[in-house]
Amino acid sequence: MPEELVGNVLVGQSGGPTAVVNASLAGVVAEALNYASIEEIYGSLNGVLGILNEDFIDLAAESQQAIRGLRHTPGAALGTCRFKLKKPSDLDRVIQVFKAHNIRYFFYIGGNDSQDTADKISKHAAAQGHEMRVIGIPWGAMCRADGISRAGWGEMARSGCFGVKLGFESGSQWVIDNILGKKLDLNAARDLTFFLRSLGMSVHGTFTYGLPGETVEQRRATKEYMGTLPLTSFQETTIAELDGTPIHTLREKGELKAYPGAHFGDNAQQEQDVNRKRGRIAAEDFP
Repeated sequence: MPEELVGNVLVGQSGGPTAVVNASLAGVVAEALNYASIEEIYGSLNGVLGILNEDFIDLAAESQQAIRGLRHTPGAALGTCRFKLKKPSDLDRVIQVFKAHNIRYFFYIGGNDSQDTADKISKHAAAQGHEMRVIGIPWGAMCRADGISRAGWGEMARSGCFGVKLGFESGSQWVIDNILGKKLDLNAARDLTFFLRSLGMSVHGTFTYGLPGETVEQRRATKEYMGTLPLTSFQETTIAELDGTPIHTLREKGELKAYPGAHFGDNAQQEQDVNRKRGRIAAEDFP
């Protein structure tokens, strides 16, 4: 393991100001307080500009209530910037300030440019013989494919969102409309996936098999639909009728008050053991 360095923490924010970058800030401060090797925790005002101007605040002096409140606070609590460290003299200044304040841990919260800045600082610190740890903090999100505009997705990418999790659940539009009631256009969701990948974001898709009323052909359609998506990763799950779940209630009582019209199709498989059900579906649907 890397040697534990004794010194101070500095954290900054840059790029688009969103509530999630404040949540990341809260996490850094809360965790840093747990280490005896960390003596002070500073915040750099307005990103790297705060470093160049030596404009810091003492985050350890803030109340725990204030730090916890950051998780639900919009904007960027420390202020932000889109300044890029292009000149060698700027990088020299950054390391000079780090040495003056014994900064041994630097966290930089933000998007692609912010992570590039963190990488430049890490390499320059090593070249200057200043031992430290530099950690870039992007972020991810779980979203509906049809819940955010293209402009919104773009702003998320610029503010540091490295990836998203999208719940497709089925590759059959009929299942989406009539069983899940999800109101998701699968063609639009596919187009969005390509768009997100073009922004440099990873996309994790989720899919579900064994829905009540779902046919073999519809499950196979899900597999085919998955193959048309440029996903970075995916997960496939199977529904089991565990006691107390809505699916079990539907099987036992034939209706669900919360979902009028819900019903099992003739081919619906009843199974409380999810592993057995997954194996049965795999054997019958995808021999």
